[in-house]
Amino acid sequence: MSNKHILFFLHGMGKHDNTWHEAGLKVLQSAWREYDNLKDLNFNELIEPVPLVYDDVFETWRQRMSADFAAFRTALLGGIAPEDVPNTNNLKKQIDKIEGWIGAGEPNFIWSHAMDVVMYRFLTLMRVPVDVSVYKQIIDKLAESSWTGWSIVAHSLGTSVAHNVLNTLYTTGLDGDPPFTTEQTRPQIIMMVANVSRILQRPGAKVYETPVHPGMSSIGAVCNYYLNVRHRLDPFTIPMAFDPDNWPSGATYSKDKYQHIRPSHIHFEKDELFKVHDFDHYLKNPRVHAALFRALAGKHSISDQELDEKKTEFDAAIVSSTLKQARSKLESKLPSVNSQLDVYINLFKKIFS
Repeated sequence: MSNKHILFFLHGMGKHDNTWHEAGLKVLQSAWREYDNLKDLNFNELIEPVPLVYDDVFETWRQRMSADFAAFRTALLGGIAPEDVPNTNNLKKQIDKIEGWIGAGEPNFIWSHAMDVVMYRFLTLMRVPVDVSVYKQIIDKLAESSWTGWSIVAHSLGTSVAHNVLNTLYTTGLDGDPPFTTEQTRPQIIMMVANVSRILQRPGAKVYETPVHPGMSSIGAVCNYYLNVRHRLDPFTIPMAFDPDNWPSGATYSKDKYQHIRPSHIHFEKDELFKVHDFDHYLKNPRVHAALFRALAGKHSISDQELDEKKTEFDAAIVSSTLKQARSKLESKLPSVNSQLDVYINLFKKIFS
C-alpha cells in the first residue's frame, strides 16, 4: 500500500483549472516545515494533493449567458423546483440586479462568481452535472491506486458541493452507483474553508441533519474530523452561518472531532477586500493550517505551546500597511447573521465591484 494520504482540494466560485490549488498548497508545504515534529517529514512523500475541478460545467453556461442573458434568465427561472423556492419574486429581482451589474455578460467578478452560486443552488440541470463530475473524480482517484487515507479541503462554493456530493455518496449513491458505506471508506478530514454550505443548503439536505458530520464510522458518520473555518470578516460566511451548537453531539464536540475555527487576520491592503475570502489567505493563519496538520498527523504533532508561539509570530508579522482601514471597510459591509440568499448575492457588488 502506498504511504500517501490523498488530499482532495475542491475549489469555490469563479474560474478555475487544475492548477487552482497551487497557491494554497504552497502555503501548506511551507508551513509544514515550520513545525518541529513535522519538518523532518517530507510533506510530498506523505501527502498526494489532488485538485477537483468542476468549473468546466459552469463555463459552458457562462458562454451561453453571455450570448443571451434573457434566455438564461428564462431557463433559470423555469428550471427552479417549487419546493426549493416557494416564492421566486425575490430571486427574480436579484437576477435582474445581476444583469445590470454585469452588463449581461461582461467579464468581471460578479459575472464569474455570483452566477456560479445562483446556478448551483437553484438549477438542477447545473447542480447534478457538477455533483456527478466531482463524484467521478473522487471515486476514479480512489480506485486508481492504494492509499493510506483520504481527506477533502473545500473552499467557498466548494463547501456546498462537498456536502452535497458526500451526502449523496453515502445515502443514495450517485450516477447509478450504490452508496458507499462509512465502514468501507470515508474521508478522515472534511475541512470547510469559508464555509457557505448552510446558506446554499437545499430543503431535503440540510447541513446539520445529514450524515456529513464527524463521529464513529459504525454509526454512519461520514468523517472522523470536521474542520469548519469561517473568517470573522468574510461577509460571505455570515448569512445563515454554519455555527451549530454542540454539533453533532456534545461528546464529539469535546473530543475536537468538530472544530469551529474563526481567524480574523488581514494580509492585504484596504483596496483588496476580496482577498479576505481567498483560499490561500485563509491557510496562511496557523489557527487554520495547524488544525489540518494535527488532524492529519495527530494532535501531538504540534504542541499547544508551539502553536501559541506560531500564532503570536503570525499576528506580529501582519504585512498590511492599511490594516485599520481595511478592517473598518470590511466591518461596514458585514450582513446580519440571519440574512438570506438575496443578501448574499448583493455582497458580490459590495466586495468585488
